[in-house]
Amino acid sequence: MIPHADWPDEDEEKRLLADLRAEARTAQNALARRFLPLLVAFLRGRYPRATDDHVNGAADEALMSLIERPARYDPTRGPLSTYLRLSAVGDLKNAFAGDARHRAVALDSVADVPNPRNPIDATENPLDDPRVAAEVAALAPDERAVLELMCEGVRDTDEYAEELGVLHLSIEERRAVVKRAKDKLQKRLSRALGDRGDSR
Repeated sequence: MIPHADWPDEDEEKRLLADLRAEARTAQNALARRFLPLLVAFLRGRYPRATDDHVNGAADEALMSLIERPARYDPTRGPLSTYLRLSAVGDLKNAFAGDARHRAVALDSVADVPNPRNPIDATENPLDDPRVAAEVAALAPDERAVLELMCEGVRDTDEYAEELGVLHLSIEERRAVVKRAKDKLQKRLSRALGDRGDSR
């Protein structure tokens, strides 16, 4: 994953966005030059088994969506870099869901590091179960991002909060939102497995 220090700071993001909204002649190229390599590297780090076509396409799509509809980005909900990362992850996962040949890649990428403390994880990876595969395919992009982090054994609340778009909340509120999201996923996947194992 690309360190946050490599991404534009708040002042640079504001300048890039202001130029884009003002339709400055060089705004689109400047935005692409600054963010495209970061998004590609971020996606490759998060999804090492994804194809270059999928990664590059998702990064391009995230930027083009912003360029075409800059008003969709709400600065009060978090940094522009966070918005673009979430958008790119959503585009990449949509590509996985729409391409049966890459469905196995999507599922493998969320289960590289099993966490035995999670009820949804087991010696036999439950994500390999076709019932769970169907459930995962039906998840919203932010839910799938949370599931990935759970399967990777991530414990940092802010990593989950970033994927859920709630970094602007207080730490107590972020923890509550993250806990609800994780509990919901635990129960949903347990039900998909027929309540096999601990479904608390």
